[in-house]
Amino acid sequence: MTGTPPSPAVAVENVEKRFGATVALAGISFEAAAGELFGFVGPDGAGKTTLFRILATLLVPDASARASRRSTATSRRSRTGARPRSPAA
Repeated sequence: MTGTPPSPAVAVENVEKRFGATVALAGISFEAAAGELFGFVGPDGAGKTTLFRILATLLVPDASARASRRSTATSRRSRTGARPRSPAA
């Protein structure tokens, strides 16, 4: 089969977010295909929640070359889930 490959369901390119002098995200880029499962892994303070909130349209990035999704903001919010880390015992 030839032709143009399908566009990704989620595409993020060079996303940046700052909170005052604190850089939460700097140049984050990735793509995810429709039906693909993915997660954000990293230590506390790495920017996982900030990126998640940007993708869910709950937060606006300070800069981005591309941040596109094929669904509407309302449908993204209803289909997006988060699993917070359990507190240490």
